[in-house]
Amino acid sequence: MRCYELIELSAAIAVNAQAFIQGQRRLPDASVWEYWSVSRSRFDRWARSLKKDLEQLRSGDERMPLVWRRARPVLEEILTGEILTRVWTAVACAYDRHGGCVSPVVRSVFLGHLEARNRALRFMLHAQDRDPGAVLAINRVRHRSERWTDMLLAYLPPHGNVATFAFDTGRVIDFAADARDQFQQPHAEQSWQLLRWALRSCFGCNLSQTSPNDDLHARIGSSIVACLRPEPFGDTTSAFDSLWMERLEYTTADAETLIEELLAENAPEAAPALAVRR
Repeated sequence: MRCYELIELSAAIAVNAQAFIQGQRRLPDASVWEYWSVSRSRFDRWARSLKKDLEQLRSGDERMPLVWRRARPVLEEILTGEILTRVWTAVACAYDRHGGCVSPVVRSVFLGHLEARNRALRFMLHAQDRDPGAVLAINRVRHRSERWTDMLLAYLPPHGNVATFAFDTGRVIDFAADARDQFQQPHAEQSWQLLRWALRSCFGCNLSQTSPNDDLHARIGSSIVACLRPEPFGDTTSAFDSLWMERLEYTTADAETLIEELLAENAPEAAPALAVRR
């Protein structure tokens, strides 16, 4: 399962968050713990992979293109995968306020993903001296992921506390002014298709064709889907009828600022584009 498919799952969860949060069904313990366990396994894989590549960078190995081809898909998994982690954590914690008990588990995964993010940023800091253009490209993926995370969090009910999981709370508030009404209208299906088109335009052709941990992505997606009641998705979107959903059913700020400064020094003309394309 590719990174983009988990991004689309994030969108489906976000736009249907209110129906899920207000549901009374107890979430299956096995699926909740599957989400935690498989997420931990993915964190371990990411850590081992980046550690190996970082050691090669520090050793002065001249085979940078080979290292980067191996590292880039992992960095994309971490940065784009954070969209699903933050959205699902926010939704699950809001669900807990209605009588659930899953927030300690999902918060644990959220903290683990923050650690993985920091490893990714450290890797980018070391790699920018060797290949600033490649780091600039992955940094654009980071900006897009952050912006889309805030956009999707804007679909959550207004009583949900998204500040902990947003990159920019003000941006969430700005997006929320328009977002929450889109799927209450008679043209909700059209709104969903437009949202999917926007996501695909932003990520679909800009990510690696391979995903090193596609097996774990599928299990993580499946564990989340098992926690959701299918009924809320029937009227609002057709996401649960898509082929990728059938496959699911079966199968820190200092470092960021430093990256921006270093990239600005090495790519003075390209750096401003980050603000436009994120």
